Amino acid sequence: MSTYQVQTNFTAGELSPLLDLRFDFNKYANGVKALENYIVLPQGGVRRRPGTRFVKEAKDSSKAVRLIQFEFSTEQAYILEFGHHYIRFYMNAGQILFDNGLPVELESPYVEADLFQIKFAQSADVLYLVHPNYPPMRLSRFSHTHWTLEEVSFIDGPYLEQNKFPGKTLTSSLNAEQPNNVISAIADNGSGLIRVTAVAHGFSTGHKVYIENVTGAPEANGAWEVTVINTNTFDLVGSTFASTSGPGGLATRLTNITASGHQPFSAAHVGSLWRIPNGGGWGYVEVKEFVSSTSVWAYIHSAVDTTARSNWREGAWSGQRGYPGAISFFEQRLMFGGSRFQPQTIWGSATEDYEDMTPGTNDDDAVSYTLASNQVNIIKWLSSSDDLLIGTVGGEFVMFGGNDSPLTPTNVTVRRKSTYGSLDASPIAISNAALFIQRAGRKVREFALNENRQYQAPDITLFAEHITDPSLVQMDYQQEPDSLIWLVRSDGVLLSVTYLPAQEVIAFSRHMTMGSFESVAVIPHPNGNSDQVWVVVRRDINGATKRYIEYLDPELYVDSGIAYQGEPALALSGADHLNGELVTLNCNCAAAFPEVEVVSGQIILPVIASSIMAGLPYIPRIVTNKPEVKLQNGTSQGRLKRWVEINIRVLDTLGLTVNGDEVSFRDTNVPMNEAPDLFTGDVRVSNGGWDREGEIEIRQDQPLPSTILGIFGLLEVDQASE
Repeated sequence: MSTYQVQTNFTAGELSPLLDLRFDFNKYANGVKALENYIVLPQGGVRRRPGTRFVKEAKDSSKAVRLIQFEFSTEQAYILEFGHHYIRFYMNAGQILFDNGLPVELESPYVEADLFQIKFAQSADVLYLVHPNYPPMRLSRFSHTHWTLEEVSFIDGPYLEQNKFPGKTLTSSLNAEQPNNVISAIADNGSGLIRVTAVAHGFSTGHKVYIENVTGAPEANGAWEVTVINTNTFDLVGSTFASTSGPGGLATRLTNITASGHQPFSAAHVGSLWRIPNGGGWGYVEVKEFVSSTSVWAYIHSAVDTTARSNWREGAWSGQRGYPGAISFFEQRLMFGGSRFQPQTIWGSATEDYEDMTPGTNDDDAVSYTLASNQVNIIKWLSSSDDLLIGTVGGEFVMFGGNDSPLTPTNVTVRRKSTYGSLDASPIAISNAALFIQRAGRKVREFALNENRQYQAPDITLFAEHITDPSLVQMDYQQEPDSLIWLVRSDGVLLSVTYLPAQEVIAFSRHMTMGSFESVAVIPHPNGNSDQVWVVVRRDINGATKRYIEYLDPELYVDSGIAYQGEPALALSGADHLNGELVTLNCNCAAAFPEVEVVSGQIILPVIASSIMAGLPYIPRIVTNKPEVKLQNGTSQGRLKRWVEINIRVLDTLGLTVNGDEVSFRDTNVPMNEAPDLFTGDVRVSNGGWDREGEIEIRQDQPLPSTILGIFGLLEVDQASE
């Protein structure tokens, strides 16, 4: 029996092997068994994924790096390379350099093992960064080459609950805020100690003084006992001068905070805030030096009592208590969530003042709230929508102000909406939904309101559950030109999901390269009409491990590629990053050339060419599902069958094979020494062999464009076979 079969689209993407016999399922006809290095288009066809253009090797290829986007506007968007204790910067498809040719770089506190736990939220030129093991940081942009990274100095909070034990007191040796004395000089006192000049400093010998912001002699920064020389100079006891002389910095007297009836302090409290009463109000101090479990030296930010007080509050964030691990903006507040000591607590800044955490009951004061739950639900992420969406290890929650009013310290409502739990990875916000990776790292769920205004979190990987194995580690979202979710698997495979839920299009495909994808981030393209997908790829180059910063370039059909347009040439330089490797070539839009080894960064071409691309090969591939034909005596499944004729409808395509047979795109009128034009229409192969699967494999082994719109053909089934 012969019958014509047709697959009009691929909008179901690669389907799970568990659906192998589900030809009764409507997505079976629109899906495929394998989809590799192709991207599903919203209209239904598939297109070869863009190749990757090489930008730069990471600073240290022996260690993992992570990419984070910084988007001030569609015209000013940056990729940040976060590595072990550093950040580097990219824009306009290249690395940002100083005039002397050195890369713009900042020192950072983050170590390699912690990079993928960093969460972030951006407001204009400021990117706030959080991690459970580090104080919240502020990355500020002043120009393309001027960036700063510093610990956020929060105003008056947040705090733990007020002490309830009358016998546990704190006493400050000083009451008022102390003046910040401007340092006019740092020098050697002649005996190797640091001598500080600060006009009319007001200190006495034995005072504890905090020195900060000294750049010429950074060893002067910190808390010091001083020996006063005169009204304008003093020495730092126990210091060692080791830098050049120079002005700059501040000197401020510290207060001694002592505890009675308890031992609240540890060395990990340095940097923490403590709230202490001041008459009928409050003041607060910041610990600068640990002395003992009952004594610390602290900077007075706001005046405190000098009498013993029991109604004090310890800062919620410190090295002792941990720091928030989640962050998002919501209703003009900067929201934080989940520290080591308070894993279920959410804190919000004052309204429109993101670094003011002063507690209070006014509507615009800072807020805090602890999730009520029968088990510990560590907060892993926050995302802003109509409500504040909260992802924890045990479920998903929403926070909002009750009675259709904004969130305030006295108007907080929290509801649990599902119980799936989250991996410690940033979600992506699409419209009013937050897509997050479920706790085991295998499923992606869409947390959003449905048409009935009820929150749900359906599994978008349900029909392709195999494709996330072994686990997911990171994801980002590309909005233009097509709606695509990009996901990095722990084994280095990159996944794409064509995501148009309103059109019922959720289509997965896999992307492989000669190496392992390790990180992905998306920013607006410099041309403004699309988004640009950046990746970190770990490659084995000439026996050495390299980590390369690259981006997907629709003009390339090779990976880690370079390109040339210009006068005809017989050699291509600039491929130093591929020394010793064999690269594939596209010269003058032709690709039937042997691979060429890169030597000293140069590629010798087989022909003179004015349009060249060179890089590592990757193979787009499609394998269709088993066809089903209704026979008089039952199903065609398991019966011998063959494709008498297979037709592939393509757009602007060259260089395909179908079930191992090369498709001819060359018109007889085109000379053999010229590349054929890109072909649009139907291409055909015929006389396929007999088998029981009836699958069609389409491959593209050459670096050429391909867009496949559909497949149709004549299938013959042997009804007598068993």
